[in-house]
Amino acid sequence: MNAPDAIAAVQHHLREHWQRHPLAADTCAGIARWWFEPPAAEAEVLAALHALQRAGVVVVQGAA
Repeated sequence: MNAPDAIAAVQHHLREHWQRHPLAADTCAGIARWWFEPPAAEAEVLAALHALQRAGVVVVQGAA
């Protein structure tokens, strides 16, 4: 799978996860490790999160 396809697959997985768990939130590292089986590449998760943020799907919040 090439990088754009892998990032699109991660975005799809994240959208499905949020449909099932609308209040789910985590760090990029936590998402890569705990939301994927097997764990996803953190760089792909970060790229997917940035794309979803640009699309208005994801809101970035600072640490509490």
